[in-house]
This record gives sequence, structure tokens and C-alpha cells, in this order.
Amino acid sequence: ESEPLRWLFAEDPSRILVTVPQNQVAEALCLAGEYNVKAEAIGSTGGKTLQVSQPGRLLFELSISELRLPYETVLEQADVLSQEWVAA
Repeated sequence: ESEPLRWLFAEDPSRILVTVPQNQVAEALCLAGEYNVKAEAIGSTGGKTLQVSQPGRLLFELSISELRLPYETVLEQADVLSQEWVAA
């Protein structure tokens, strides 16, 4: 079992995240295999919450509404911080 924070935030240069409709997961995995690309299904999308878990253990759950504000305002927040740093 890997360390949860490393699993969530590790960035390998060749790792990408893709979404495909549920009924095309097997086809996408097969296609990746044809090109010798390691691929695995790691979850699903939909619903009103983001749930991250490891087998048998929920790591955290956040509502999409909680995640929306930071996502949509990150540039504005960065601008405010940079202005505060310049003023200091």
C-alpha cells in the first residue's frame, strides 16, 4: 500500500489522466495495451462529491461545491497575493 499523499500528488513526466465513458473503458485499456502503454482504471466520475480512497479506506470526501471556488478563483487569489508582496 502506497503513501496516500505521494499517490495523490506525485507527478511523473509520462503520466496522464484520461476519462472515457464507462462503456468504453475496456476498449481504452485494450488500445493502450496495443501500444505498450501501461493503463489502469482508477475510478469514476459523476455525482456531487469527490471521494478519494485506497482499497478499504476512504482518504477524504469533499463536495464539488467546496472545490469549485478555489478552482475558479485561483488566478484572482494569486494576483492579490502578488500585490500584497509588492506592497510589503
